[in-house]
Amino acid sequence: VSLGDIERRDFEAFLSVLYPEDFEKHDLSYEQWISVLHLSTRWDFVSLRKLALKSIEPPTPYDRLLLARTYSVDHWVLPALCALCERTEPISLNEARQMSIEDIVLVATVREDIREHTLRINTAEIPSRVKAVQAGKPTCAGSVNVSPTNPRIGVRRKCSLQQRPQLPPRVLQKRRK
Repeated sequence: VSLGDIERRDFEAFLSVLYPEDFEKHDLSYEQWISVLHLSTRWDFVSLRKLALKSIEPPTPYDRLLLARTYSVDHWVLPALCALCERTEPISLNEARQMSIEDIVLVATVREDIREHTLRINTAEIPSRVKAVQAGKPTCAGSVNVSPTNPRIGVRRKCSLQQRPQLPPRVLQKRRK
């Protein structure tokens, strides 16, 4: 029997869940569960898809994000993006090549905001920042307003990026050099 573009290993994993030796126990590897998720999504086997989603434990936030985007697992997207924003290592070139440009920019934007405000950020704020960037309304936790009476004293306040004071051209030129 020819299954077209279906790989044998994917089909075997799918069948092992569809016709298990023990209905209460599924000893599949992470890769096999991905195969089950792939075919159950493709063939619209809702209960097998739910089982696969319940059983898959992606090893990294990056893997979780790719699976979420590939198989439309919406409730995995925000936690995966937040974890990518919080982790210490940057997005690698190989990771970026497999991510959407929107997700790359979103993670970079939030990570940059976190880095600029390292001492003032609360990790509980990250999900709201991710949502704001997704909605096109990035926020910052602590931009500085310079006091008109004493330019060395900064007043911290929450603001949107649109409200952030513009830097003078001479400062921008120094930063570019």
